[in-house]
Amino acid sequence: MRAIKSECEKVKAILCLYEAESGQQVNPHKSELSFSPNVRQGRRKELADLLNMKVVDHHQKYLGLPTIIGRSKKQAFGYLVDQVRAKVKVWKGKLLSVAGKEVLIKVVAQAQMLSGCLMGST
Repeated sequence: MRAIKSECEKVKAILCLYEAESGQQVNPHKSELSFSPNVRQGRRKELADLLNMKVVDHHQKYLGLPTIIGRSKKQAFGYLVDQVRAKVKVWKGKLLSVAGKEVLIKVVAQAQMLSGCLMGST
């Protein structure tokens, strides 16, 4: 959206409508705004106050996943691999076929990613 008051008011109205229809509330303490470098500091503060959100230079994570990955995919997603490995380690003593282990690994990996998405961050 453009960094103007009328568009922020539209976003605020959409969030209010979402809250009314879903029964869920947007947590302003977990919500962040980022702006183009061309937006003046005074305008940033005005719009952040209107939406009751904090301003950040860039977002660390979105839906539990990093927003900036960079060159190293291992570094960006290593925590997911570690979480899956920890779960798989518990299964070492269980008797599962290769296909059963594959299905179990996929389910756990998807659950880890989904929990990150639902929690907003991990």
